[in-house]
Order: sequence, then C-alpha cells, then structure tokens
Amino acid sequence: KHNILVLSDEIYDEFCHEKVTGSDSSPARCPSPAAYSDHVLLLRGFSKTYAMTGWRLGYAVGPAAIIEQMTKLQQYTFVCAPSMVQDALRFGPSPAMAGADAVVRAIIRRDLRLGVASMSKREWVEPTLDAIGLRDLFPLVVTLEDVERPKPDPEIYLHAASLLGVAPEACLAVEDSVHGVAAAAAAGMRVVQLRQASIPSDPQPGAHVVIQSFREFDLGWLEGRPIAPRV
Repeated sequence: KHNILVLSDEIYDEFCHEKVTGSDSSPARCPSPAAYSDHVLLLRGFSKTYAMTGWRLGYAVGPAAIIEQMTKLQQYTFVCAPSMVQDALRFGPSPAMAGADAVVRAIIRRDLRLGVASMSKREWVEPTLDAIGLRDLFPLVVTLEDVERPKPDPEIYLHAASLLGVAPEACLAVEDSVHGVAAAAAAGMRVVQLRQASIPSDPQPGAHVVIQSFREFDLGWLEGRPIAPRV
C-alpha cells in the first residue's frame, strides 16, 4: 500500500548457508535488502539473535519520514515496550524520579488541578503510576487511546485542559521529550522542560525554562511567578 517493505526480526544477517569469507577473511554476513533500497523498514529484535527471550527489545531503521511518525507514536521505545519491565512494574514498587513526589504533593496542597497527558498506552501508563506510588494523586490520566493526533500536535494537551476545566494558557506543562515540549507550547501552555531522563533531550525552543531535575522546580511557578530562562 505504501511501497514499503517491512523486515521484522531480520536475524539472518548473522548466518550463512555456505562457509564463505569476506575480503578480509572474516565470516561473511548475508546481505540485507535494506542495503539496496531506501524503501525498506527494518525492525530487529534481540530476543532471538541474542537469546533474550521475552525482553522484546530492538530497534528500527528505515526512511526518515516513517521513523519520524513511529517516534511520535512511541516516544520512548521502538518496536514494542519491554514486557518484562512492564511486568516488574505491575508486581512491585519502583522509585519515582527524585523530587517528583514532592512537586506533585505541593501541587495538591495548593488545591490545583493535576493530570497526566502521555502518548504511551494506558496499559503502560497506569501500572507505571501505581509502581511509583503516584496513581492516586492524579485524578486525570489522558493517553494515546484518548486522542487521534499524537504529539507534537497539541490535541492531547488541549483535551486534558478541557477535561480539567482549565484554559490552556493557565496550565503549566512539565515535559521531557522533544515532541512533548512542542505539543504543550503549541497548546499555549507554559512549558518546563525536564532533562532528568536517562537520555535527556537537548533544550527545546518551545520550553520557557529548562531544568535538570525536579529538585530545580520552582514552586513559585505554581502561584503565577513568571518563568524566566535560567542561565
């Protein structure tokens, strides 16, 4: 339909039927169709090749336009979420990001409205909130299933603000992804970019301020203090 050949779990680049060698006498690899065409999307998992059964981890390589759309839909993992990590979150507690609990509780003490707007699936978001002990503190959770257009489109933030009964320009969004910052900014919200992730995004032009951790979050922002970029 889209003139794209999809190769899933392409493990055969590691194996050859014949005992042949490359020009440097090293074992030759079977050639991948991805090496000969720009219209190939390669989805490779580690479970078979590296005997990591059940981990469901891998990577995707292909046309930039396709990868960009995949990134919008699944901002933190390619191919699929790691099932073993999901199960671990379901069956045991996990610490939240340092400082996150204090910020969330400070928002609640001020009787401000609070919600989550995530482009992950609900079946992943809610167990994560449960595992870090914050699920009961968020009365509203909006996820991928609740909107038609993913971030960086502002739909998810506009929808969340509507459900909270708050004008977008009165909202403060805390985001750690490139598309998330763009979505919140496009919705007209004040945006705090958090760089506390294991692989933090570069500072984004849509962010009003960039902080390295929740411990740098200025509680005065919750009371209307202007957000000034930090030098």
